[in-house]
Amino acid sequence: MHMHKVTGNSDNMEEILSLFFSQISLLCFDKAKEIVERERDTSPAGPYRLFLSQLPNLLIAEKSYVELGFVSSKNKIFLRKDNSLKSMYEQLRQDLHKLEESSDIKVALMAGKICHYLMLRSQLIDIYEKLYGMGSSNRPMKCEEVLTQVEGILDAILKSQSDLNMIKASCIQECEILLYLLRALLDVQNCQFLPSLVNLHSAHIRLNTWERALQNRE
Repeated sequence: MHMHKVTGNSDNMEEILSLFFSQISLLCFDKAKEIVERERDTSPAGPYRLFLSQLPNLLIAEKSYVELGFVSSKNKIFLRKDNSLKSMYEQLRQDLHKLEESSDIKVALMAGKICHYLMLRSQLIDIYEKLYGMGSSNRPMKCEEVLTQVEGILDAILKSQSDLNMIKASCIQECEILLYLLRALLDVQNCQFLPSLVNLHSAHIRLNTWERALQNRE
């Protein structure tokens, strides 16, 4: 049986990644880049440095996701045909998957956790694509299936044993906002107007919480 060996190079990985993902969750991408590049440049060659070299690509993908990089600039087309952002996540997931066999157990475990996170990101892009397709048709939106899918993603995030608390909390918040908005839409379709207002209010509270966090990031 192959034995993993922990090197001293990744002893401060948890602290570095906590800082890195905290900055991403606050949309401070330049600060996140500084953190990971400084750590990478001072680390010797090995699994940990290889792992760190992938994080700038994750940073680019996350920035593009927040800026709706999967949305076409053309008004008539919501999603880019090549869906380059989703491809970026998939390529990054494949690269990190290779590090799951690393001789450094900390690198291997963290690479696996980030791979799981990237998979959930891709699933959320699929959700937005499906919502656009439903909304652009002339038929009433049947959001029950999408609602179930978002609930599944949220459940997977809540059950994940991730150390990436800040980015995990951000994903939970995003999924909860989606859930409340979809439930509000479903309530309106069923003429349940009071429950719809309650769900809209719940979504509004979470949006305000997210906004305050961004305002206080400095």
